[in-house]
Amino acid sequence: MLNKYQWENYLLSGGNKIVTVFQDFLNCENLDNFTSTLKTLVNSFCPNEFRGIELEQQIDELIINPLVKNELSSLFESNKKYTIKSTLDFIYSEYKKILRKERHKLSDDNVLDLFLCNIDWLTTQLSLEIPELFIPYYFQRNFNVFSSIVDMFSIKLDLNNIPIKSDYKGRFYYYGEICNALHTFRIENNLSIAELWAFLYDYAPKCAGGLDYIKKDLSEPQSAFFIGGTSSDMFSDSQKDKKYPKMTFWQCNPYTRSGDMIVFYMTSPDSRIDSIWRSVSDGFNDPFFWYYRCTYMTYVEKIPDNLFTIKNIKSDDILSKLPIVRKNMQGVNGTEISPETYNYIIQKANIDDSFKIKYSLFKTNNKTGTLNFRIKNEHDVERKILEPLLEKLGWEKQDYETQKRVKMGRNMRLIPDYLIQPDFKKEYHEKCYFIWEVKESISDDKELNEAKGQVISYARRLSTEKCAVISKEGIWIMDKKDDYTKDIFHSSFKDLKNPNVFKKLINIAGKKNYK
Repeated sequence: MLNKYQWENYLLSGGNKIVTVFQDFLNCENLDNFTSTLKTLVNSFCPNEFRGIELEQQIDELIINPLVKNELSSLFESNKKYTIKSTLDFIYSEYKKILRKERHKLSDDNVLDLFLCNIDWLTTQLSLEIPELFIPYYFQRNFNVFSSIVDMFSIKLDLNNIPIKSDYKGRFYYYGEICNALHTFRIENNLSIAELWAFLYDYAPKCAGGLDYIKKDLSEPQSAFFIGGTSSDMFSDSQKDKKYPKMTFWQCNPYTRSGDMIVFYMTSPDSRIDSIWRSVSDGFNDPFFWYYRCTYMTYVEKIPDNLFTIKNIKSDDILSKLPIVRKNMQGVNGTEISPETYNYIIQKANIDDSFKIKYSLFKTNNKTGTLNFRIKNEHDVERKILEPLLEKLGWEKQDYETQKRVKMGRNMRLIPDYLIQPDFKKEYHEKCYFIWEVKESISDDKELNEAKGQVISYARRLSTEKCAVISKEGIWIMDKKDDYTKDIFHSSFKDLKNPNVFKKLINIAGKKNYK
């Protein structure tokens, strides 16, 4: 819900000016002021400079030539009992008429494409015509920000059932669900329509952190992914001098995390690996971005045009073995690359080693495989091994608790060492995502089985997805799916120096897979 005290402070400290800008626009007054203000507001939560320009162009086009106004007005005049559904049905049918006139296929994906290409001015026009039902939607390619707002203010929109990528018609009508949820929120909080707009595009994004999802201090990369597209797709926001944009967005794997590396494969005008980029945001799904899966990224370095042409890739001893290459790079976007393969591309392109994926967390003796630092007790394993490892896996200190007491029976209490994402809201219904049990040393199978038995008892009590034992000798991980009876992962610290082994550990125990 909206905190009334904080909202009033916002209005008194300048928010009323933003409300006035939106109210003037609703009254068709001071239109230029609306466009410039809106551009500034959107740029405060979208880092891509082209987004503000694109928005400005669509709103200016609406002001000069409201393309659907006559058609919409005739609908409103003939049907005073219009609803969100009936209006969107009308828009859908009008788009099919356009497709028929231009001799395009009358398919749901083509209708959605038309809608998404015009989403700024169309939703603005709808909001001017029926402001009590519709809202202008300016979060295209920023559904991550919009989702944060929905969560933060308990807006009644089900984010767990966003239409899937292939549900083109559902994605179109999802805009109607958003409008309904936001106007319900407006009525519940006694906001005017102009105040709702100010809340949505000024107050709420600031409360949600604005551009905080763009990471300035990037952690070391954990994964690498292929993306693909044409030069016009990729660099639609580049400057006239053809320099790469400072920051852009594109489709990628939804499991992309800030700091991950991205290899751009250009499909046309040439078929080749073009450049290396780096993600500066976590990946997310966006039903109003045509390609659905989105991440923000920055340019790292150009790769020489003739180095990784499709011909050279297919004749390369390493790259030719990739499944995506055998598929002729079809469906390339979001395809994960193993750390070793990615590092091979970086090395062959003579790009700085700082952009390689490295997992040199623990140094070991080359002959014995033992750690190159002393472990005296369990506390050393916790501080010198497990906590640095958790950080490398993406977990922060607020994500876990240590030595937390768990009641079991009348007089017995369990004390697990490390609980990842514990949920202890109700006694005897406590839950936890992952448990780590720490031992100083495990010298034989008997000690290993005893340690496993201990952590498995914790895991069963807390309905934990996975549990693990860690000592100076290595790591053993079990899974709930087989009642923790088998090792789904085991490695010494010497083996963890292999990037592909460490990547497997990330996939099993990393935060990126936590939901």
